[in-house]
Amino acid sequence: MGIFASVALPETVEVSRTESETARYQSNLGADNWRKGNLNQAIAAWQKEAEIYHLQGLSELEAEARIKISQGYINLGQFRLAIIELEKNLFLNKDSLIIARTWKQLGNAYTRSGEFDKATLAYQRSLKIEPNLSTLNNLVILLQKQKFQAKLQAQSSIKGQESQRYLTKAKSYQIEALKYAESAVSLSQTQPSSSAVRALIEWGKVSPAGLSTEQLERGRRLLENLSSSSTKVFLAINWGKLDSEQTKHWLSEAQEVAKNLGNARAESFALLELGFLAEKSGDLEQALKYAYAAQLKAQSRFAFGSLYRSQWLTGRIYQKIGNKEAAIINYREAIASLDAFNQGFTNISVERRLDFQSQIEPIYRGMLKLLLDAPAPSETNLQEALFVFDKLRLAQLQQYFGDNCLSISREALPLEDALTSKNAVLLNSISLENQTHFILQLPNGTLRHSQVELGQAKMTKIATEWYKHLKQSNTQRFKTKAQDLFEMIVRPFEQELEQINPSTIIFIHDGLLRNLPMAALYDDKKKEFLAEKWASVSSIGLNFRSTASSEKKLEALAFGLSVAREGWSELAYVESEIEKLTTLIGGQKFLNEDFTRDKLAQSLKDERHSLVHLATHGYFGEIAENSFVLAYDKPLSALDLEGYLSQSKTQIELLVLSACETAISSPRSALGLAGVALRGGVRSVLGNFWQVKDDEQVELMNTFYSNLLATNFDKAQAVQRVQIEQIEQKAPPAKWAALNLIEN
Repeated sequence: MGIFASVALPETVEVSRTESETARYQSNLGADNWRKGNLNQAIAAWQKEAEIYHLQGLSELEAEARIKISQGYINLGQFRLAIIELEKNLFLNKDSLIIARTWKQLGNAYTRSGEFDKATLAYQRSLKIEPNLSTLNNLVILLQKQKFQAKLQAQSSIKGQESQRYLTKAKSYQIEALKYAESAVSLSQTQPSSSAVRALIEWGKVSPAGLSTEQLERGRRLLENLSSSSTKVFLAINWGKLDSEQTKHWLSEAQEVAKNLGNARAESFALLELGFLAEKSGDLEQALKYAYAAQLKAQSRFAFGSLYRSQWLTGRIYQKIGNKEAAIINYREAIASLDAFNQGFTNISVERRLDFQSQIEPIYRGMLKLLLDAPAPSETNLQEALFVFDKLRLAQLQQYFGDNCLSISREALPLEDALTSKNAVLLNSISLENQTHFILQLPNGTLRHSQVELGQAKMTKIATEWYKHLKQSNTQRFKTKAQDLFEMIVRPFEQELEQINPSTIIFIHDGLLRNLPMAALYDDKKKEFLAEKWASVSSIGLNFRSTASSEKKLEALAFGLSVAREGWSELAYVESEIEKLTTLIGGQKFLNEDFTRDKLAQSLKDERHSLVHLATHGYFGEIAENSFVLAYDKPLSALDLEGYLSQSKTQIELLVLSACETAISSPRSALGLAGVALRGGVRSVLGNFWQVKDDEQVELMNTFYSNLLATNFDKAQAVQRVQIEQIEQKAPPAKWAALNLIEN
């Protein structure tokens, strides 16, 4: 930003202009629109400029126009379009400086689209041609992104050794960032430009010592002397975050420059930061004024990135001063604006994924607190709370996968009809800071509510302890916790449940409750597990479907890995598991060397199978990149698996991940497993909450498939029969409660 000069424009364009004059006019028109924040109009003008130069055979001028066009696309989040424009330059030009600028801009586009390796290569190619300060700055920013990504992967790794490998990578990125940042600061000494200020800002971020007094003074002088531009606005905002002594000054300067430029979008960001600063200092009245001003500026330019944050700020302030009605209105608007903002991007940046719990999730939870913060929330508030809870889970799934390629949908049948047809009820849990709410949805649409005075942290502790006792088969301690959870979750609705007598309870849980087997909840009064009374199903609640298969004849596609691979132990009983399955159900089987990524992908694409069974190690953790299923040749990531499933010719009724497990420590692991199925077009997925002994897993799978045939392919009933049979045989819950049936 700030690389596009403009001149005053006439009111009308004369038809008699020469082509060169028209091209210059379109260039200035684009720059003027850019300065005002009208990005689409700027791109349209530069496209016309590029077309004129193309017809004239002026390839260098055409290339300059395409670089400007690509910047517009990058700012709009349309990275593929930016890359297409830039690739044209590489083929049409031989001028080394234009090629260097094109590679730099490709680095920008690849960085924003999350293709970090390509971005690194592009920046390095640009620097090889021209040691440009701006390119150095961008490479420093990229290395910091890679550091953040490595830390995110370290948090989600299943093994300590793997986690350490990612932490080592993060450290190496930090060292590289410091090296390039130091070079940039050195080069900036002779360049009193916006890039010199950016070099100091990036040095302040990566250097352990921060900015020196001398560097602060130099940065202040450079920034003051910059000519007014959108670039200066955002540099002042970012400089203010480092220059704590003069933060208010720089934010006010940014707001004034943006106002004089007529750039409402940039001004909205400056006003927003001033609002945050006032909120932090406790001046809520001034913070509210800034927040409203930021909203007005953002709305005038559809700047949803600052709009949702200013609406959230307004909602927080009203919440603090006790104006609940105004707070709800602003939180509601913030969620709508956040939706609009996300629609403009395919990928979610690594920074937003890392900041999800502090910058995105609180918007939804703040709204939920406002709606449910009453002894008896109204029916209207309960309905809206469930809608917001849907949106929160969707946002968590998008964060898990790192993209926005998922939306909330419902079948044509109303929810009430869908629940009646399957004789089921929905039981939602919503964990907030100091309370956990449970909302039961009955087939007739009625909602029932209960709550416990235990917040998210305490519920997480209870869930973790119960899981530990369950896996260790510590019967007495496990039963005590199982009873406590039954009293919280089920007992308040017991009377109505017994009157309705549903065949299935569909649990849509929040937090770590998603990772616990509801079938193992224990009713101490009746001395029975929940599984002995009702079938239980987990759900992410975004696409309601029937637990019964729509096909009454399943054809299996079975892949199994019995040998040790990639440091994972052998699964000696897998071959008999696959043999029994294909004998019962029919279909194709692929074992060991035949279980490759390519063969799985090709089989799903070419063959017609409604049941896919993968008997192999697998793990679903905090993010999709570190979640995988083990094939013979190499691990298959959750993203790859989802892509393969989506290529299937037929509707996959059931995906079985035998021997896979979800991470108890991650509230999004089970959510991610369900998301793979949902995005891959799969109706149901059967996995494990934890690993079961190999021989016991085979026994459970064989019994499940026999029951599936006996229950006319009702998956929930088939799982329940397995559980009841094991309970009758006095088997410990550590064995039978691991099975987790997930419906979308």
